[in-house]
Amino acid sequence: MQPHVLITGGSGFIGRNVTRCLLQHGIRVRILDTTEPPSDLASEVEWVQGCILLQKPLQAALDGCTDVIHLAAELGIGRSQAEPLRFFEVNVQGTVHLLDTLQKTHHRVRRVVLAGSMTVYGEGRYVCPGCGEAGPVQRRPDRLVQKQWEPCCTRCERDLVSRPTPETFPAQAANIYAHTKLSQEGILHLLAEQAGIEPVVLRLFNVYGPGQSLENAYTGVIAIFTSCLLMEIAPLVFEDGNQRRDFVFVEDVSEAFYRAWATPGIGGRTFNIGSGEGHSLNEILGLLRGLTAGRASPRILYQYRKGDARHVVACTENSLSGLGWSPRTPLGEGLGRTVRSAREDIRTPLNLEKMMGELRRRGILLEQGASAAVSRSNA
Repeated sequence: MQPHVLITGGSGFIGRNVTRCLLQHGIRVRILDTTEPPSDLASEVEWVQGCILLQKPLQAALDGCTDVIHLAAELGIGRSQAEPLRFFEVNVQGTVHLLDTLQKTHHRVRRVVLAGSMTVYGEGRYVCPGCGEAGPVQRRPDRLVQKQWEPCCTRCERDLVSRPTPETFPAQAANIYAHTKLSQEGILHLLAEQAGIEPVVLRLFNVYGPGQSLENAYTGVIAIFTSCLLMEIAPLVFEDGNQRRDFVFVEDVSEAFYRAWATPGIGGRTFNIGSGEGHSLNEILGLLRGLTAGRASPRILYQYRKGDARHVVACTENSLSGLGWSPRTPLGEGLGRTVRSAREDIRTPLNLEKMMGELRRRGILLEQGASAAVSRSNA
């Protein structure tokens, strides 16, 4: 039986790259998405235009497919706090609809690979220099309004030290988006046997690369920084810029999805997909300023965006042993390719001042003015 893979949300940034990767491996691809097919893929893939929440397009998309890569989702921490109903409809209800349809219809689907998210880890894994393993932690609002950005030990109050987070680390979703992604995982595992499929979850860390959207200030920070610097606009940086993230190039992520589709015997497993290295936003900005020759200095805001983690880095040992996967693109090379692509297609980033106003209006920014109220609430 010739493999025939359905990619839900296949016209998005990651979806387009996964599609190209599968096509290069000689796999037939069908895409279900609400948009028109991208011009560079229109002649190479089958296309079903429609929403995953609707029965008719979903059934048409599943017909004859042997596997599903489930990418369809709303993205972004800030947007999720402002539009919780939309996020639960698309992310949670959409996943339920997919699994329920497979459960109730005759199908050929062998495996569903879900695009999970590192946001389910919350602050991730930390250790205390004096007390040892800290377990799941949360940052205290009274420290945040005093610009004390690091999580502290609940026993001795010392700053904690970040460590790579393994898949076994307890989930602690701290925002609506993370809750929907964690729900997707649970639904997939709970309904997999009834639907007759093998579930596999890839928890993606900060994916970046050419062609990334500028509409999401959380997932597209490298794209937004690059666009700002090319247009001589000062990039905005929350907190002090020393928060670290795990950036992984989109082509490496696409290869991980291929491995998750192709590798036998991994049904029921979850894998981190990241570089295994942490880089601060200040470090990223320094590299990008060199690559773009950008003269605009970043604006360090010293403000906390609710739901953000301080440091999150992937432990990738499981992905190497289980998928035979590890990232191949060094950060400098990936950033260079991203900048070269952006020069050829300069796009205006988000209206940064408008974005800040929206965050304030929605109560997502924790600012210095909140310190008195926080102090009273903790008294």
